[in-house]
Amino acid sequence: MVAVNLSEGDRIAGGIFDACAARAEAEPRRRYLGMSQVGRQCALRLWLELYADVPRRVEGRMARVFDMGHSVEARVIGDLRLVYAVDGEQEEFSDFGGRFMGHCDGIVHGVTSRPHVLEVKSANRTSFEMFRRKGIAGRAEYAAQVQCYMGYSGLERALFVVESKDNQDLYVERVRFDRKAFEALRARAWSILTARVPPPRDRSGGDCRFCPAAGLCEGIEEGAPACGTCARFVPEEALRERGVRIEGDLCVLRKAPASRAGRCEEHEPLA
Repeated sequence: MVAVNLSEGDRIAGGIFDACAARAEAEPRRRYLGMSQVGRQCALRLWLELYADVPRRVEGRMARVFDMGHSVEARVIGDLRLVYAVDGEQEEFSDFGGRFMGHCDGIVHGVTSRPHVLEVKSANRTSFEMFRRKGIAGRAEYAAQVQCYMGYSGLERALFVVESKDNQDLYVERVRFDRKAFEALRARAWSILTARVPPPRDRSGGDCRFCPAAGLCEGIEEGAPACGTCARFVPEEALRERGVRIEGDLCVLRKAPASRAGRCEEHEPLA
């Protein structure tokens, strides 16, 4: 029997993971509050991800997990089309001048007489069983996401589909539109987008260990505006469009890279 060189295989797998991580880290930072995010517990996390220099810690394996979600989405849509009509894939919804945005997975026709906004997720065994017990209400950010999509699309029903990563079983739930919940989420988005100082931190969600802003929120100066909320702040993508080559964002006043967090006496709030 020929011996298998496990270390060689690990090296190859490691190279793949490193390449996947590099690809994910090279993607432009999101400059808007996502409708898939607005239901998260901690407003400070959402604010920091928008306006502060939150480090991008991307693990190659997790980057592949996120990519797998796109594959699951395509497969579920294909399967739905065996029974129903599906259109409107990645239809964009936007508010507040493009600062609050989302993209639904599609619009499903034929489930009932009403069209349904489609949202597809994948879940491990534990999460899948949780959805069976609690439904979409078990994940506040998912519930918020579909309420936003229904509110902005003008539709009153959503189809929430979860595929098990373990055995490809499906959990399917029809969700009704709740206008009060939608208006509350829209108001929350506006309050986060327009906050000129960090909002309060909320530890009740218990997910601080997995927060990309963990550690940054510990040392943030209370009441200090972030560079991202200043009229003199120019994001890196906009600089590239103008032909300016710089790693990171720019403070026009200082002609230097912006820290995007911290106090500045010359801070000029956005209009």
